[in-house]
Amino acid sequence: MDDALMVAYQAEEKRVGFAGMLKLLCFRPGRFFAETVARDKFPFLMFSAWLVGLAHSLQWLDKFLLTPGSLITSRVSSFVFLMIMSFVFMGLFYLIGGGLFHFYAYLADTRKDIKNSMAVAVYAWMPFALVVFLTKVISILLLGRDYVNPPAGWWFQTPSMILVGLSILYGWFLAIYGAYKSLGCKKLRGFIMLFVVPILWFVFLGVFARHMGFF
Repeated sequence: MDDALMVAYQAEEKRVGFAGMLKLLCFRPGRFFAETVARDKFPFLMFSAWLVGLAHSLQWLDKFLLTPGSLITSRVSSFVFLMIMSFVFMGLFYLIGGGLFHFYAYLADTRKDIKNSMAVAVYAWMPFALVVFLTKVISILLLGRDYVNPPAGWWFQTPSMILVGLSILYGWFLAIYGAYKSLGCKKLRGFIMLFVVPILWFVFLGVFARHMGFF
């Protein structure tokens, strides 16, 4: 009976596909984490990690890549550079980010392996990746070659930045919620290690940067 249920579950997973997984993650995260990471299932994990890396590459490097005579004119060198950076960011967020997330989850008494923590960390970035892809495509369609230095792009750029910020906050919620649902973290410890401690780090880094005169 268990084998039959497993076969049925795998068939349902294939039928849903990546788009269905993304919808489930964004709108029903409790069910998503309970049915995947909690059961040591990692649907589209490497593909998701690469998309996160590609989104970060576009977010931070577009002013160097999407310029006249560069990626916007389909030069292969710029495309290759974008792909290389996407894999670099993929490694940073999957290995380093996921490992650091597992360290804090371990302090919150997780009962799962590091791969489970890495999966939660990657999936939590998917709303950010989705928002980045949508805003970049829409902005290029609206502004064309003026994408990098828009003459009056603030009317689109400001809402885009707000959406990106909200997606990061929602991803933070997904990471904490995923730690509860699929990693078995204790609620109080998880709240302290995954919410309070990062805030303290942000405050410390802000004070340090101001003290060093960065802003």
